[in-house]
Amino acid sequence: MPNPLDPVWEWYQLTLDCLRVTQRTARIGLDRAVTDKHATLFHRDRDARQQVIQDAKGALGRLAVVDLAAVFERTLRLHLTTALTGFMTGTHPVFGGALQRQVESAAEWWKFEELVDLYPTIDGGVRGQVKDVIKFRNWAAHGRHATAEPAPSNITPEEAYPRLTAFLTAAGIAT
Repeated sequence: MPNPLDPVWEWYQLTLDCLRVTQRTARIGLDRAVTDKHATLFHRDRDARQQVIQDAKGALGRLAVVDLAAVFERTLRLHLTTALTGFMTGTHPVFGGALQRQVESAAEWWKFEELVDLYPTIDGGVRGQVKDVIKFRNWAAHGRHATAEPAPSNITPEEAYPRLTAFLTAAGIAT
């Protein structure tokens, strides 16, 4: 199976490239390139344009990590429920499909961090690195504005993508 994280990685790289081009355009002063159609940049001076673009790069990175983690989480949930329900298919005539439906439903409520531990054959270091991505994702998605606490660790998309990919590859989910 191809890596389900690849489309996220590609949109992140494309958007980052667009920000770099925009930043270079603003830095070298191609003033006619920034028109009133560019509402967030047009009324700013060069330094302010550079700063707002730099801030956008930070937000883009956090968003990309959140998206990478979301795709990773969904991929794990689908893999686990498919594996579990595959074991249960036709195992007991009394339960019919009820047990299978219960497992599929309950799996949606399993904690994200605990999903990683359901793969004990994957190296503990790899699992730990994935858990760091999850902690950062939780902070970025849920607590960044609600708390003065700093991020548990600053995970960039350039770090998250290979960590999550290594796990998916080790689990035999992605090639």
